[in-house]
Amino acid sequence: MWDKKPNDSAPEDSAPIPPVHPSSILIRTASGLCGNPGPAASITLGGLTTRRGFPAGDDASAEKGRASIREVLARLLPHPFEEFAWCRQVHGRRVIYATKPGLQGDGDALVTTGTSLGLLIAVADCIPVLLWDPSGGPLGAAHAGWRGLLAGVLPATVAALRQLGAPVSKLHAWIGPSISIEHFEVGKDVASQFPERYVFRESDRARTLLSPASNSDQRPWKKPHVDLKAMARDQLTEAGLPFHHVDLCGDCTFARDDLYFSYRRDRGICGRHLAYLVRREA
Repeated sequence: MWDKKPNDSAPEDSAPIPPVHPSSILIRTASGLCGNPGPAASITLGGLTTRRGFPAGDDASAEKGRASIREVLARLLPHPFEEFAWCRQVHGRRVIYATKPGLQGDGDALVTTGTSLGLLIAVADCIPVLLWDPSGGPLGAAHAGWRGLLAGVLPATVAALRQLGAPVSKLHAWIGPSISIEHFEVGKDVASQFPERYVFRESDRARTLLSPASNSDQRPWKKPHVDLKAMARDQLTEAGLPFHHVDLCGDCTFARDDLYFSYRRDRGICGRHLAYLVRREA
């Protein structure tokens, strides 16, 4: 499901900024999409903030903390923060068509046809997915947690881009840093909801392809583990993207505490990364 009309439920002057903790550490990571050429008159910029470089703070004032976040984002994002759109993420499949900056309402993916209108997605273990056509056209950004993957947020985002005129065979996707198979341990009730090819148990461990960045340990797996990254990649290719157009970052947010926040590792008390995508005049 997607909405081709913007959600105007929140007044612009009261729309909260994305959920980044005031003491987060944010910089643009070297991995990502920065500088992909678009048409002659535009350029597509994208990437992900990390936890490095943000000054620690203990502001008791929410307003002061909010102001400090705005100042940091103004330095870190390659485009004015005031020209980005975001949504209140709810772990579903709703895709919102954004035509103006600010909060767009409840959803887990954004698409736009506007030049200079950026898209933001907040994550801390869930998968950020950015979609674009290097030759121009609409852009998409999705928040894909395990519930969103099961709900079909990625096929819904590709379908929305297709409805906006994007040739799916020309789309590129970036699957950003997220929790790895090694650290995404779940109960049988959750594991049973996934196709069996993405569920691994201790007896399957030898056939998992663990990234060196996952800081593999050898403790036995007492519960099933799920490969969310592989599921995201397969959903994109099954929706029509060529396999070689899907760039999967192997970094594990749980394992790399030097670079990334992790909701699971930090027991919910953590900042958020912002995945961003914008096409602007060159």
